[in-house]
Amino acid sequence: MTALENDAVAAFDALRDDPELTGDGLVRLRELAGFVRQVRAREGEILAAAAQVAAEFGDLAGQFTATTKTKVSATTGMTGPPHRPGMSRRPCVLLLAAA
Repeated sequence: MTALENDAVAAFDALRDDPELTGDGLVRLRELAGFVRQVRAREGEILAAAAQVAAEFGDLAGQFTATTKTKVSATTGMTGPPHRPGMSRRPCVLLLAAA
């Protein structure tokens, strides 16, 4: 998207600086300006959505961390939540990443 925005801004600048700008050129300037506004608005939406997902992930990770206390098993000497038969001992981060 950045490349599209940069190309549109460059075209706008070139057309704006044209000493022989015509009515058609002015129409094109308006189109380019509208396009750049749309691209910037969409970039803002994408960044806001990404921030929301990151915050949600942080909340979920915080909830998970708060509810799983680290314990040392008397049988295995390993740290972490108690092992349940049939369940993997792989870190939860790997399981979340695969989801």
